[in-house]
Amino acid sequence: MAQKIVFVLGAGASAQAGGPLMSTFLDRARDLLAAGAVADRKDDFERVFKALVRLRDVFFKSGLDLDNIESVFAAFEMAGTIGKLGGYSVEEIADLARSIRVLIVRTLDESIKYAHNLTDNMAAPPVGYDSLVNLIKRVNQRASGELLCSLLTFNYDIALDYALMHAGIPHDYCLEPSAGSGTKLLKLHGSLNWGKCPQCKKTMAADLSMDAVLRYASGSSSSTFTLPAAREIAQVKCGNCSIYLSSEPVIVPPTWDKTEGHNGLANVWKQAAIELGQAENIICIGYSLPESDLFFRYLFALGTIGDAHVRRFWVFDPDAEGVVEQRYRKLIGRGIERRFKFFKGDAGKFVTALKRDNELWKLLTEYAECT
Repeated sequence: MAQKIVFVLGAGASAQAGGPLMSTFLDRARDLLAAGAVADRKDDFERVFKALVRLRDVFFKSGLDLDNIESVFAAFEMAGTIGKLGGYSVEEIADLARSIRVLIVRTLDESIKYAHNLTDNMAAPPVGYDSLVNLIKRVNQRASGELLCSLLTFNYDIALDYALMHAGIPHDYCLEPSAGSGTKLLKLHGSLNWGKCPQCKKTMAADLSMDAVLRYASGSSSSTFTLPAAREIAQVKCGNCSIYLSSEPVIVPPTWDKTEGHNGLANVWKQAAIELGQAENIICIGYSLPESDLFFRYLFALGTIGDAHVRRFWVFDPDAEGVVEQRYRKLIGRGIERRFKFFKGDAGKFVTALKRDNELWKLLTEYAECT
């Protein structure tokens, strides 16, 4: 009988493509600023870094990690809600909240590399994602059209989105209650190509066309190019209001803050819970389950309530500090602890590790059935 497979992706899944991890994100942003690569948004980058220097003394009473982009993003977001952040005024806090988003967007835009074949001017997906989408394509083909795989990701970048498009796999972000027919791509913290209508506040996606991708590729004289997806948002009109979307991407930190940004993702989260509830195989790739991310812990606990029998819960992560496996063991209940496996190593090479398990490899490539 066909088994539902849910892939959960974190920052480690984009590392091979050049994406920074949460712990190195701010270092990458500093390097880009120093190299002059973000000169047009220099003020935003400098505003964030000046605030971090100023706030290290303010947060000496707490364990807030000011070297982790998600912690900083969440702190600035919460500060906007309560109107308090050290000696900053309400207006200055609003500027910081805007600037941290600019920093995140531009750092990802400048870091994620797409392959460019100069001979025929073709654009290929980032390294690592081609293996995943080819695997998904084989599963879908052998399952006679039944979509057995769904994707949950905490990443803002569009590396996976483009890889699916390049492989000819339609995807559905599930921003609307009525889910479409494509492979579900659930971006739990938002996306660089999602914008919001300034009038009705509806969140919509600016889907990249292959023509747009090739336009960016043509502008590169090297074997790689960057894909600034956020630039496409302002070209999209709201279907309800016929006005252009706001140019600021819809991205949110992993908090429970009740802002418009979070409310716009409610249906994505609901669908993620449904997918987890139906999953018989959960495969996490490059997601370190940080202690600060209570969001996924609750989503997993509530989402996995259901009749589906979990056969495998597998995690692929470098786990350089040796703590990620223990975090996952605390997450899972006794009912599936024997189904849990942790693979320490390069998350981008998870397909190689999958091949070592003959049963799951057959499940993934031969009509998703166990022998």
